Amino acid sequence: MEPATSAALRRRLAPSRRRSMMGRRRGRRGPLHPHRYGGTPRPGRTIVVGAGAAGLAAARALRAMGRDVVLVEARDRVGGRVWTSTAWAGVPIDMGASWIHGCRGNPVSDLRDEYGIASVETDLDSMLLYAPDGSPLSPHERERVEECVDQVFADVDRELPDAGHDDSPAAALDRAVARTACSADDTLLRGVRFRLWQSFQNEYGEAPENVSYRWYSDAVYLGLQEVFPDGFGAVFQAMAADLEPRLGHVVEEIEYGRGDGVTVHTSRGSIEGDDVIVTLPLGVLKRGGVLFTPRLPREKLDAIERLEMGTLSKTWLRFPRAFWDEGVLNHGYLGTADHVWSDWYSFSSVLGEPVLLGLNGGMAGREIERHTDREIAAAATAVLRKCFGPRVPEPIGIQNSRWETDPYAFGSYSYTPAGAGPADREALARPVGGRLFFAGEATHTTCHQTVHGAVLSGRRAAEQAVAAVRR
Repeated sequence: MEPATSAALRRRLAPSRRRSMMGRRRGRRGPLHPHRYGGTPRPGRTIVVGAGAAGLAAARALRAMGRDVVLVEARDRVGGRVWTSTAWAGVPIDMGASWIHGCRGNPVSDLRDEYGIASVETDLDSMLLYAPDGSPLSPHERERVEECVDQVFADVDRELPDAGHDDSPAAALDRAVARTACSADDTLLRGVRFRLWQSFQNEYGEAPENVSYRWYSDAVYLGLQEVFPDGFGAVFQAMAADLEPRLGHVVEEIEYGRGDGVTVHTSRGSIEGDDVIVTLPLGVLKRGGVLFTPRLPREKLDAIERLEMGTLSKTWLRFPRAFWDEGVLNHGYLGTADHVWSDWYSFSSVLGEPVLLGLNGGMAGREIERHTDREIAAAATAVLRKCFGPRVPEPIGIQNSRWETDPYAFGSYSYTPAGAGPADREALARPVGGRLFFAGEATHTTCHQTVHGAVLSGRRAAEQAVAAVRR
């Protein structure tokens, strides 16, 4: 099921756009309504490159349609940018995707139910904002901040309408902020700027001056926002259980120009097949680490060049005790000019341990990931003490995602810069010659940056491959 689309849904504020409740577990046993496919294709072998969400979805769809599947993955695990770390015994930590964004009709929700994996509803409207001196804003002050943020987006929508414009919204946002009633109050103004920063840098992994406002966002699933107490990775471990992925196979070259099939050359040998589905992240395609023979068409190369990868750096800190209100999910500190280390999420109720998640997007996230764990923990703790006071203890554990420097990702997820648009994602997804197919979140025109977008793209590519066989 595809999500609803609407221009009004472009105001993807984090976290206020996501409405739900916290604490109740979900998860049912047995396949309820697995994805079904009609028709009987001729037998053949499809090679799927990448065992992330898109690759696993493609492989399972192909298997359901009677195809022989060879699934190759460079890492020593499945899941791709969905990765649940087990470094803290008994405390699974999601270094990549954490949330099901809208459970109603979402294919990830269907997979959760099919495999009987427990999830927990979260309230992303549960939020406290703290003034520079650490005092929390009153409910009335937070309401005024939200009203001003809504006004800002409404003003920018009028200034940069969809038709005929593909601008960065940065200057328009600044003008709109200056026109709000909050601009006369320093604390409220800080709150507005923080919420806008959340909306862009933490949501898209990039600053507003680099993001296309016309194609900022136009699709969401409705319903609850949920996380997995045992980690998002459990979904993809279950998907991969009977697929026998070939791990540790770094793809070096894909030959697809022969009339009788394709050859995928890996670090551990070559694999022959009838066709191939490539689910490599956009960041890997941009680096050119995989050779395509013959060269990819110009329109696809241009799309790879125009689209960009954002960075959302996730830092998990484990403490000996909680010093924050564990009943509130999102804690936002307004005392830093650049918003670094200002956005925190309490996972105590989900994990049963005093754990905070800090999010830093864009350039700040990229800079953080260049530092050591010790340096990251020190910088984060210093800001937490400004917000919560000097009695904040030293963290007893830290984990940082480092997607920007991951050689099999080179970023967290794709975004659409000014000058690019859906046509580039369509070009990236378009099959080449009936034997080369593409999937991954970057290839989905409306659900890029999401796990469900990756799943949908993998199923689409599988259907394209089988349709090409039938012709």
